[in-house]
Amino acid sequence: MVEFALILPFLLLIIWGIIDISRAFQTIDSLTSAVREGARAAAVYSSRPDTGTSLAAIQAIVATDFTPLGAPISPDSVAVTWDGTQVTVKADYQFESLTPLLWEMTISRTAVMRWEDTTAP
Repeated sequence: MVEFALILPFLLLIIWGIIDISRAFQTIDSLTSAVREGARAAAVYSSRPDTGTSLAAIQAIVATDFTPLGAPISPDSVAVTWDGTQVTVKADYQFESLTPLLWEMTISRTAVMRWEDTTAP
């Protein structure tokens, strides 16, 4: 019984660490997918994707498609840039762990897609 009481905190820390690492990978995958969807939507816009209502729509797409196990992403943390031929969508997310170690990290993902010539003005 005493040995189990001594080992239990370490065992629980390892189990929660595995759970947190899994959550981090799921968050990375979800953010990557959301940014890719935003970049694809931006690539087919007929107007400039980095200004006005196009920008707000792309930010909303990324925020809606991102499904983390934690807090949702703010549309303000999604940046869209356009150089005339390519659209770049970048999003940042602050990941917080559930373990007692309380580690945090910022997850950043970027997607670049060619702006479609058929929709260009």
